[in-house]
Amino acid sequence: MSKPTKMPKNLRLTFANEAFTLGATENAMPDTIAIPYGSYPHSYTLEDGKTVDVTQVFDRACATAIANELATAMTAKKTKGIPIYEGHPDVPGLASSYPNKAAIGWITAIVANEADMALSVRWLRNPGEGFAWHSPYWGGALTVTSANTATMKINKLVSLALTNNPNIKDFRLPNEEPDEPNPNQKEEDSMNEFMKKLAAILGLQDTATEDDITAAVSGAVAKAKDSPAQIATANEKATTERRERIALIVGRAVEEGRITGAEKPVWETRLANETNYTAEFAALNSLAPKLKLAPIADPNKKDPPAKTAGEQITMLANEAMKGGLSYTDAYAKVQREHPDLFDPKKS
Repeated sequence: MSKPTKMPKNLRLTFANEAFTLGATENAMPDTIAIPYGSYPHSYTLEDGKTVDVTQVFDRACATAIANELATAMTAKKTKGIPIYEGHPDVPGLASSYPNKAAIGWITAIVANEADMALSVRWLRNPGEGFAWHSPYWGGALTVTSANTATMKINKLVSLALTNNPNIKDFRLPNEEPDEPNPNQKEEDSMNEFMKKLAAILGLQDTATEDDITAAVSGAVAKAKDSPAQIATANEKATTERRERIALIVGRAVEEGRITGAEKPVWETRLANETNYTAEFAALNSLAPKLKLAPIADPNKKDPPAKTAGEQITMLANEAMKGGLSYTDAYAKVQREHPDLFDPKKS
C-alpha cells in the first residue's frame, strides 16, 4: 500500500517537545512544575517524508480541560496520575533511545492558573541527574491551514519528560537557573534588525535569508552597471526631442510673422536654455506679428501648388501646439487624427 501524501483535515496527534540529553548533577526535584501558555512550533513529518509546520496552541481553556480530565480519573481511582519519565520511553519512534521505562514520578493534580498550568508532582525517586527542562508529551485536534502548515489545540497531556535539550526553551524546571545572557546578544539583535531593514529596501520579506539578500544586492549591482548606458540613451533621446520641439516652435513664429528668418537662430538658442525655457517661451508667444503675411488677392495669379503631406503635418502640428501640447504630443495627435497623411504614397 502506498503511503499517504496528504495530511487529513482533522487528526489527533501527540508531540514530544524535546531532543533528549542526560545531565550530570544531582538536584532535588520541584513539587510543582509549570507549563506556560503560548503558541509553540513543532515540525511533523508525514509518511511520504513531507514536513508540516504545526503551531501548538496551549491556553487556559486547554489547561482547564486537562485538569478536569485528570481530576475525574483520580477521583474515580482509575489512574495514579500522569507519569513523568526520564526522556520519552513511551513515544513511538523514540522509545528505543530510553532504556528506563519506569515512571519516576506522577502528576496527581493540575491547576489552570492565569498564566500557566501548574502540575503537582509526587516523586517516586530522584532521577539522579540534573535536568533543566521538562518536555510535555501532549496531543490535540489538528487543523490543516495550508499545504504545509497546521494548528493543534492541545487537549490532552499523555506524560511529562525530563530533559536537558528541549525543543521548547520556555519549559524550564524551577530548580535550574536561567541560561547566562549572551554577551553578544545586543550585537546579534542589531544585525538582525539591520538585515530586516536591508531586506525591506530590496523589496524582500523580513524573513529573507542572508543568501536571499546577497542575491538581491548582486542583482542591484549588476543593474547599476548598466545605468550609465541607459542614462546616456535617455539623455540623447530627450535632447533630440527638445531640439525638434524648439525648431517647431520657432518655425511657427516665423510663419506667423512674429520673428524674421534672421532671428530664428537667436530664438532657438534662447529656448535651448532649459533654466529659462518657460520665460523665453512666454516672451516669444507675446510678440505681435511684424509682417502682414496674407497676400492681396490677384485674379491673374495662379493658385499656389498644393501642400505636401509633410507640410500639412507640420501645419497641423503647429496648430495643436498653440493649444499647449508639446511637440511629441502634437505630432501624435496629428498622426492619430490624420493617418492618411502618413501614407508613404502621399509623402
